Amino acid sequence: MALNISINTPCGFPATYWRLETAEIYTRVQRGRVVFQGYKDEEGYRGGMSSMESRELEFDFASLGGEPTRGNIYQYAKTLPEWEGATDA
Repeated sequence: MALNISINTPCGFPATYWRLETAEIYTRVQRGRVVFQGYKDEEGYRGGMSSMESRELEFDFASLGGEPTRGNIYQYAKTLPEWEGATDA
């Protein structure tokens, strides 16, 4: 599971394959934080290349419309302006 969207990185090249790599879930306060890692493309990720960029996303459980599952987090990310146009990989 990942997102396909081209986002320019500080090194001047776009990362087009974004995977949720790290999640911190705070059940007591119903919030969470995840880190997406951006890779050149899916082939690069599967070939063991390093990520080019990381993006953090914070959320509350209500925004997800349910439990903080990987699928719900990806669906929520696609509703945000910075991830507009992202598609499921």
